[in-house]
Amino acid sequence: MAWNPSPEVAVARDAAQRLGSLAKASTERCIVFYELQDGRFGYASFGRTPNLCKDAQRLAESILQFCMRTRQRGASPQAGQPTAPTADEGAR
Repeated sequence: MAWNPSPEVAVARDAAQRLGSLAKASTERCIVFYELQDGRFGYASFGRTPNLCKDAQRLAESILQFCMRTRQRGASPQAGQPTAPTADEGAR
C-alpha cells in the first residue's frame, strides 16, 4: 500500500481500522463524507491496496459529483463546492 500522510486520508484510514476492529475483519475501502456549517462538503478515502484506493476514490468522486449537482439545484451559492482537493490513499 502506498502511504499518503494527508490529514484527510488519516481520518479515513483510522475509520477503516476502527470499523474493521468492530467487524472483526479487514476493511477493504472506507470513504468519509463531511459537510461544514457553511454548506461546503468533501470526502477522504482509503483503500487497503493501491487498486482498492483507486476504486474508493472513483466511487467517492461519483458520489461527490451527484451531491454537488443535487445541492446546486436549490442551495446557496457557496453550497455544493468541495472544501479542498480530496485525498485518496495510494492514488497520489
